[in-house]
Amino acid sequence: MTKFSKLICLTRFCAVISLFAAVSVSTSADTEVSKTILHRSITAGSNIPMRANMVFTWRRHGVVHTVKARVVQGSHGKYRMEYELPVEANGRIVTYDGETNWQYDPTGNSMTGTSIPATPGQMDSEVESLIKANYTLSLAPERARVADRKTYVLDLTPKCAGKSSQRRWIDCQTFKTLRIETHYTDGILAQMVAYTDIQFPTFVNASEFKAVNVHGAKRKPPIAVQSPLRTRIIPSKYVDTGLNAQADPGFSLVQKSTSLINGQTAEHFLYSDGIETVSVFVQRGASGPLQVPSNWRRIELRGRSAFENLDGHLDAITWNNRGFRFTAVSHLTPEALKQFAQSEVR
Repeated sequence: MTKFSKLICLTRFCAVISLFAAVSVSTSADTEVSKTILHRSITAGSNIPMRANMVFTWRRHGVVHTVKARVVQGSHGKYRMEYELPVEANGRIVTYDGETNWQYDPTGNSMTGTSIPATPGQMDSEVESLIKANYTLSLAPERARVADRKTYVLDLTPKCAGKSSQRRWIDCQTFKTLRIETHYTDGILAQMVAYTDIQFPTFVNASEFKAVNVHGAKRKPPIAVQSPLRTRIIPSKYVDTGLNAQADPGFSLVQKSTSLINGQTAEHFLYSDGIETVSVFVQRGASGPLQVPSNWRRIELRGRSAFENLDGHLDAITWNNRGFRFTAVSHLTPEALKQFAQSEVR
């Protein structure tokens, strides 16, 4: 090879290295910009007062359900929703003032309250950390318009298989999230929330988030619920269940409440990876072989007998351990939910 040929090869090699370095720097910069936009949307953007029409759709058992409502949003999670759809919910009004969630049901002219302590900043920070740990963020090169406003388009792609992906449209000026689409692994739209006829920034009065004053409405005393938990902590009262506060792939315990399953009380542990959730229902006193419907199939979790039910995109696994019966329910793929369940068996 002549000196001239060697010089050409060296020049080409350096050009390739330079291009690779430029792409790496560009990708790194784009990632940091994406993280900044996500942070601003979760913190500053979520506290911008807004009035709008909202459409929320979700898929269940292959059927798409739709909610339409007029919404008012305040800071730190305060809101008011006046329902139009579904038809059976028309006229329902739901409010949250940072302390109590009130639901007015016009069909029974009744008011039901639930005390939900606010945790300003705590949950926002934890959700943001979980998203960044479990999803790759990327910013679309072009801006899109939503409700006639220019938005950043942010894609959240799971780092682990078996999870849904998400796209968010975030207002360029206020960082308010104006549209979210979540897609199952097969590409089918799982959920969508979108806002139209938007007014913001706008003035909102604190009274708008209080319980509506309807003459003659039967008001029930608020039911107290436990506040959200700090992630990675199992309450000492439930240590004997053997549950882990962290579970594969990338989930952390974020909330504890109580539910009813077939008329029996169950402790409800909610896990999240920032977008996906897994509900684990725990019932005491389970012993002997599992009794499950015939449409559940037998599987094994670390050598322990368990049963799995697949219902479209909704999966469930149930097993007995330590005198408890556990049932994990999620929209993860069967393989991902089994991975979660296996990390909870010890």
